[in-house]
Amino acid sequence: MKTKKFKGVISRAYRKPVSPALPYDGEYQRFEQPEEVRAAGEWPNEKGVMAYANAKRKAAAAAAIKKAVLDAAGIFEPNVENDEQFRLQQMFDSVMASKKYTEEQARELCSTTLGIEWADEDDDE
Repeated sequence: MKTKKFKGVISRAYRKPVSPALPYDGEYQRFEQPEEVRAAGEWPNEKGVMAYANAKRKAAAAAAIKKAVLDAAGIFEPNVENDEQFRLQQMFDSVMASKKYTEEQARELCSTTLGIEWADEDDDE
C-alpha cells in the first residue's frame, strides 16, 4: 500500500454556498495490488461485483436518457458553436490567462472582438 494525499475546497454544502470556501486536505492508504485488497478483507464478493457493474450500467443508461430528453427539449450543452455567452467567456478566460489585461479591459476586448455584449448576470435568474 502507498499513502496518498488529497486536497480540495468546499464551496457548497447541503445545497447552499459556503463562504468563504473551506479548504481541506487528508491522506489515505491506497491499494497497489489486488492481493492487498484481499488481505485487507475488502475484496468484493459476487454480489458486490454485480452491484458495481449494475450501478455502472445504470449510471450510463441514466446519462444517455437524460441527454436524449434534454436534446428533445432543445436543451444542449453550451459550446463555442451554439452559445454566444459561452464563446465570450472562453475568450475572456484565455485573455485573462495572458495576465496582460485587467478584468474590465479583457471584458471590453472580448466583447468588441466578437461583437457580443455581455449578458446581464441578473438575466439568468
